[in-house]
Amino acid sequence: MRRGQRFALIGLALAALAMLAAASASAWRHPTPAQRRAIARVAKRSPHAGPEKVHVSHIRVSTVGPWASATVTIFFSHQPDSATAVLHRVRGSWRLTKHSPGTAFEWCGIGMPRADQRNLGFGRCPGA
Repeated sequence: MRRGQRFALIGLALAALAMLAAASASAWRHPTPAQRRAIARVAKRSPHAGPEKVHVSHIRVSTVGPWASATVTIFFSHQPDSATAVLHRVRGSWRLTKHSPGTAFEWCGIGMPRADQRNLGFGRCPGA
């Protein structure tokens, strides 16, 4: 193999490795049916005003640690109001975090490792 071909092959391998690393940074997964039921049950109990209907969707489970996120939509007079719920699995049970549901930086200040934040598609926390 000639020197130029060897450098091209090494460059191609490095580019492929970089794409794999970028893809794994946000490699959340869909929940299993049992996880979906458990997360939806907990998220539906999130604090909200009145007996309004609560819809849980877009559930993501981190492939790095025991964290998940979901979109919680509450309907007030048939008008949807959506927020992000962040859940943590502790001793086998999913629990809402102290800032959930929220609409801005709800993953900050709850002890979620940066790897899990990236994995679930959350941005950097202010001041971090």
